[in-house]
Amino acid sequence: MNRNTFTIIVSIFTLILLNNCEKQTNEPSDSSTKLDSKFIIGLNNDCIDITTLNPTIEIIAPAYIYTHQNFDIDKDGISDFELRSDHISSPGGLKYQKSSIKIVNSSFQISVIEMSDTLHRCIHSINDTIISYMVYNNYSNVTCSGDGIDSVYSPNTFSYPKIYSTGDTLNLTESWSNDDLTLSYYNYMYFLISPPITYSIVRGNWNNQNMKYVLFKKDHEGIYIYGWLRLSIDNIKEIRFYEYAIQKINME
Repeated sequence: MNRNTFTIIVSIFTLILLNNCEKQTNEPSDSSTKLDSKFIIGLNNDCIDITTLNPTIEIIAPAYIYTHQNFDIDKDGISDFELRSDHISSPGGLKYQKSSIKIVNSSFQISVIEMSDTLHRCIHSINDTIISYMVYNNYSNVTCSGDGIDSVYSPNTFSYPKIYSTGDTLNLTESWSNDDLTLSYYNYMYFLISPPITYSIVRGNWNNQNMKYVLFKKDHEGIYIYGWLRLSIDNIKEIRFYEYAIQKINME
C-alpha cells in the first residue's frame, strides 16, 4: 500500500467515526429534540469518554464537620460538580447527616425526579396541657403513637437526582435541574425545653444505593451532550465516587 492510499483510507475512517459520533440533538429549547441512541448509561463506545477513578474517591465527613470535593468532568480546567458530605452532631441531641451534589458550572444540568413529602406534627398532652411535640415526615418510619394528636404540618415536593442503572437509556420525559440537590438526608434533633420538641426527618432517595448513576447533560454551544457519575451512598453521608463519563464532542 503506498502512502497516498493509506492517507485516503485514514481520512475515510475518520469521517465515518465523526459521523457515527455526531450528536442527534438540536437547540436546547426545541422540545422535539431527538435523543442520542448511542448513549447507553454505563456502557462504553467510541463516542463517550469514560474516566475510572482508581482508587475510588471517598467523601465522608467525620463527626462535627463537613467535607467536599470538586470535579472537572469535561476536563476543561473548570469545576463542574461538587460532592459534599455533612455530619453535625452534639451531646445535646443534634444529629444531622447529609450527602449532596451541587452544580458549579451553569452549563450542566442533572436529571431529577420529584418526590412528595408531608411533614407531620404529633402532640401529646395531659389534661389539655401539651407535654411534648414530635415533628416527622413520611420517610422517617416514625408514627404518632399513644394518644398523640397527628396533624399535617406542611406538605412539600422536593427534587432529587434520579437513580439510573447500567443499560438505562435517555427518554423525552427526563426532568432537569441545576439546583443544589440532596442525595440522602437524616436530621434528628431533640430540644430539651418546655415542652420538649423532637424532630425526625429523612429525605433523599440515594441512601444505600450501590454503584448507581447520576445522569447529566451539558449545553455545548446549543447542543446537549450527556454523561453520568457513578456513585454509592451509605449511612446517609458516605459518598463513594467510582467513575464519570461524558460524550465526546463532534470535532467536524
